[in-house]
Amino acid sequence: MMDEDMLSKLHRMRDISIELCQIDLDDEASFQVIIKLQEEQVSLREMLNGLISNYRNVDQIQQLFIECYEYEKELQQKILQKRLFAEEQIDKIRAGALSKNVYSGYFRQPEGYFFDSRN
Repeated sequence: MMDEDMLSKLHRMRDISIELCQIDLDDEASFQVIIKLQEEQVSLREMLNGLISNYRNVDQIQQLFIECYEYEKELQQKILQKRLFAEEQIDKIRAGALSKNVYSGYFRQPEGYFFDSRN
């Protein structure tokens, strides 16, 4: 028989994964929630780390791991999409700043002297 405490921790891991997938990544207030949930995940992983090896072949445990993994992959895809969008926006800003500087008509000529080594 499985340890009920371990099973409840695994269910909590799955629930955290689901919550993370449902969080609106565009809302800045969500970042504190994400940090809190990820800290709880780390804590649960540390508690479960030594216990899981005894139950590796139990179907219920394997199913919970598969679910957690699938939710984590979904979250990773959402984060990747947000990152790519942010990179596109940054590239547009850089391109706009570059074109502004090219057409602004402001040329910088440092003052100085040129010495020719040949006489």
